[in-house]
Amino acid sequence: MQQKTYNVYQDGVKIKSGLIDPSFTVHNVQPGSTHQFQVSAQNNMGESTLSDPISVTFPAGDAL
Repeated sequence: MQQKTYNVYQDGVKIKSGLIDPSFTVHNVQPGSTHQFQVSAQNNMGESTLSDPISVTFPAGDAL
């Protein structure tokens, strides 16, 4: 069986690769900032196309 991992992109830049669990916590974002996120899957055949982007606005307040 092929090992599948996940990659996370923030604003078009890969910020994490090789995730086995398809969940990820983003750190060091500015309060009130908006970012786009996408994911891809990867196995020994290569990397999939990126998912459709989602846009996330982080709440104003303390830095996350």
